[in-house]
Amino acid sequence: MDKEKDSKEGKVINPVTIAATERDLVQTHGEGSSQIIQAYKGVRVDGQGITEDFHGRSLKGISKYKTNPQYKNQNIQQQAGFSAELIDEARQNQQAILAGDATRTRTTDGLGQTNDPQNDLVKVHPDGSVISGSGTQLKFYGYESPKCDYIDKSLNKDTIAVPKGRLTEARAYLDEKIKIAQDKAKSCQEKGAIEKEIKFRQQAEKYQAAKSKIYEDKTLHLEDFQINKRYKVVSKYISDESWDRYETITIPKGDLEGTIADAKYRAKQFREIAHKYEERGEHDLATQNLKKAERCDTLVSKVKESNTELSEAVFARQNPQLFTIKEVLTNGHQAGVIAAKNAMVMGGTISLAMNVYAIASGEKDLAEATKDMATATVGAGASAYLIGNGGTVLQSVMHSSGVNALQKLSMTGLPSAIVAGGIEMHHILKAYFRGEITETEAVQQLGEKGVGTLAATYGATVGTLILPGIGTAVGSMVGYMVSSMIYGSCLSILQEADLAYENYLATKKMCEAAREQMRQQRIIFETVSSQILNHHKKVFDSSVLALMDAFEDSDTTNYTNALSALAHEFGRELQFKDESEFDQFMSDSSSTLIF
Repeated sequence: MDKEKDSKEGKVINPVTIAATERDLVQTHGEGSSQIIQAYKGVRVDGQGITEDFHGRSLKGISKYKTNPQYKNQNIQQQAGFSAELIDEARQNQQAILAGDATRTRTTDGLGQTNDPQNDLVKVHPDGSVISGSGTQLKFYGYESPKCDYIDKSLNKDTIAVPKGRLTEARAYLDEKIKIAQDKAKSCQEKGAIEKEIKFRQQAEKYQAAKSKIYEDKTLHLEDFQINKRYKVVSKYISDESWDRYETITIPKGDLEGTIADAKYRAKQFREIAHKYEERGEHDLATQNLKKAERCDTLVSKVKESNTELSEAVFARQNPQLFTIKEVLTNGHQAGVIAAKNAMVMGGTISLAMNVYAIASGEKDLAEATKDMATATVGAGASAYLIGNGGTVLQSVMHSSGVNALQKLSMTGLPSAIVAGGIEMHHILKAYFRGEITETEAVQQLGEKGVGTLAATYGATVGTLILPGIGTAVGSMVGYMVSSMIYGSCLSILQEADLAYENYLATKKMCEAAREQMRQQRIIFETVSSQILNHHKKVFDSSVLALMDAFEDSDTTNYTNALSALAHEFGRELQFKDESEFDQFMSDSSSTLIF
């Protein structure tokens, strides 16, 4: 099977058709993914691409909060609570967008209710009004100082096994013990208590030596040491009656089961203690412990789990940009997987029909048809994954850019179309740089794909109006195929004319001098073509850098100028020279978008 046949078999659905079909998927997942970028930047953009009024924090801003060197870890933990609010808001909104839910979650700070005494997060209607009873208070305490008593029991051993995932906290525990022992030794020295000073210094040395003995044993778990974890939120709720004002208390993801177990365990203990006090006639103390038990019971009914782990909140506090990128890429991957599954079903169905016909007509045998169908299905899935993933990432960036024109364009099929066009161009340029096609052929194919993309876009639009869903795909495919056929016919005519003219010259000038001249002209042509390509590359590179700088600075003017320069280089002019022209176009219902 030749390369041309392989190519056809692997592309029963072209990327442009996939982009048109998965437009809604990319738009929905992109808008959902943009929520975390908005949290990072400290902006809020609605489903129509319009920037909302926002008064709250940002992940980027929280990362710059100052810390006291003496209480750095404690400060970071506290500040991570602010990060958790923004992450939880973003993730809840993403879930709502994917589910088609028009309500949104907002931080009370973001709504202008700074330091709300009752709620950190609330849900709002599309009109911005708060939904009654939807509020919750986030308490990202985690569990109390890690119970590392097992280390104390193993100080004299040659090695000390640490449970899976507990190495960091074991080191922190030893550092704390060393500091406490050293402080006590210093205090004894100042008081002249020599014996106690020596005792504490020896203790500090033991803990210091233990730091080189500990290692992580991934076969062990904390439960293996029979250590009861005590959660700070339980202790706080028991001791602080002001917490009664919270209707709901949200705790870190992964801590719900442990918190409830801890609250129930303490409630049982308090009741046992109360019973003993009651037997001794100490009614006041019995009542106090019964009250604590009841508060534990109340907490169990109030507590719920966040979408965010405590470790994630801490990481976002320390590395907000990296956390945001990771979230966006993860969301893009999820969209890509869904798009790939959809395309594989569609591509497999089309390829099945084509190959059944080929078998019936005797063009293929069963083995060849099966191989071709598998190739086509996988090829469709791979292209769809790239479009779903890349389109989602691009849409999320555009949607949260802060540039009004980009925000509005993000609500169109442009993000997925850009990625689809990139895939088409990639294959052509890859073939050119490998020497599989000439410069002329590359230009011809790029022109064909450009015409095909335009026709497919129009076809998808018409198909959507007739029958959304399948009509979109069919319209795009028909438009692409018809345009390609017309372009190919025109190109063939021109090529034949050129060939006839070359034959005429060859016949008329059958001499060595003419061939040498043609060789020289070819060299000149290749040199000029190379220069043109290099020039295009320089313009493209500088324009892309300018676009990135303008995007970072939210500079609409420079962004538009860079786009205009890029378009002009390829013989095109943008319909909109600046943001005001675009806004005027969007507000004028009679305006027509020119492709």
